[in-house]
Amino acid sequence: MMNTSKIGTPQRPVVFLSYGLGKHSTAATVELIENPARRDFELDQLILATAMTGDEWHSTKIQVSSFLLPLLRAHRIRYVQLARNGPSERDGITVLSDTDQPEEVFTEGIYKLSDEMLQSGVVPSVCGTRKCSLKFKGWVLGQWEKANLAGLCVRKIIGFHAGELYRVKREERFYTGKASPIEHPLIRWGWTDETCIEYLHNRFGIEWKNSACDFCMFAGGKPAVIERYRAEPQSGAKAIRIERTARAINPRITLFSRHSVEDLLRADGNTIAVEEADRVLAAQSWKLMRVRRIRYSKTITHRRTESIACGTRAAMDERLRLESEARDVALTYEGGHARIYLRRIPEAKPYPHAEEMITIAPATVKDKCRANFERRWHEIVTQSHLFHASSISSGSS
Repeated sequence: MMNTSKIGTPQRPVVFLSYGLGKHSTAATVELIENPARRDFELDQLILATAMTGDEWHSTKIQVSSFLLPLLRAHRIRYVQLARNGPSERDGITVLSDTDQPEEVFTEGIYKLSDEMLQSGVVPSVCGTRKCSLKFKGWVLGQWEKANLAGLCVRKIIGFHAGELYRVKREERFYTGKASPIEHPLIRWGWTDETCIEYLHNRFGIEWKNSACDFCMFAGGKPAVIERYRAEPQSGAKAIRIERTARAINPRITLFSRHSVEDLLRADGNTIAVEEADRVLAAQSWKLMRVRRIRYSKTITHRRTESIACGTRAAMDERLRLESEARDVALTYEGGHARIYLRRIPEAKPYPHAEEMITIAPATVKDKCRANFERRWHEIVTQSHLFHASSISSGSS
């Protein structure tokens, strides 16, 4: 007989499973639901929660809708879907759905990670922690927990598999509510990535796709990702737009650390994705922008972006040409965009160093400036002038 005493007590804790839509957390979820011997709790104690980045592959949405949601409905498993509302924590979160009869997966979210990339003119960074995951997933889940599970006894489950012990060590410190340790059933069962793939294939008759943003930098241009772009060219077009926007601001970067996503899709013959990216970018407004960058080390860079003018792509191309003539500085073409450099990175690259350019970029890019940027900029530029003058004086004596 099911225990109907209050959920959230030490005797009947809430079991909170962070469901990431992918093969690992799906395998853990299905096995826990369908195999009572795998769990020491009742299904009415279980809550699944997903924080949507807004940029999940459409094929993942189809898989979860077709195969997992019916299982959740049949067992009346509570499923909470969440999304971040904006770039600031003050914007809060939205509960997209909270029901034990889920009919839809709301992968589109509210404020998308791709919105942030296009507004900042950057690509996700592969350096250090996965800040995008912490901001769009970890923080969102934490906010809902505080509002809904505060004061209750909660057990947390994450679907890291047996080959991801490094992730347990690296990421567990970012999760709150550590009264009891985070549980990793797949690791306890010894289930690897291959085990999860085989399990889901046997259960549903399909190969469960990886869950990720469709422009995730960790994909690295792997053949499986290029094939997925072939099947979902709209995602390829979005990835190209993010990369082109970022390269307008910084021509040295690409979406993948060793490859340009656009080059890879062109080489694959994915003309649909390329042409769609061309169409969207041609239809939107563009800006003439001043970009200044201070590089303090190999991994630390601060910058300021300032809008000069806004209009059509053709009009901004013409404004850039006029700027080139008025300043008597040649146009250069790097990263697929024209620009003029008012200050180049010195060949010796001493840190810190400064770079300044005027470029054109999609109008999604917002003006942005770090605190104290102007003070540091003037200090560095003044010092570089003094160093340059000293070198000339020494050379002529």
